[in-house]
Amino acid sequence: MATTSILLAALAAGIAHGQSQQPQKKPAPRLSERQAERSAERDRMIACDRQAREAKLSTAKRHDFIRDCIKSDNAAAGGDAKK
Repeated sequence: MATTSILLAALAAGIAHGQSQQPQKKPAPRLSERQAERSAERDRMIACDRQAREAKLSTAKRHDFIRDCIKSDNAAAGGDAKK
């Protein structure tokens, strides 16, 4: 019984100690150049896919359109101009 009391007291002390410490805010991770490039590429792909979906292109035409769109600045500009 005494051992159980000691263990419970130690556990309670450990929990109280952990709760008294405030979590430290970590700085937001900075994107590496490669990560930023991938993010921009993903944004272009999403914009081009959206345009292809709106144009209701068939599979073959859709692939060609998306490939050309990603290579162009059209996707980066928001994709307003359609081919």
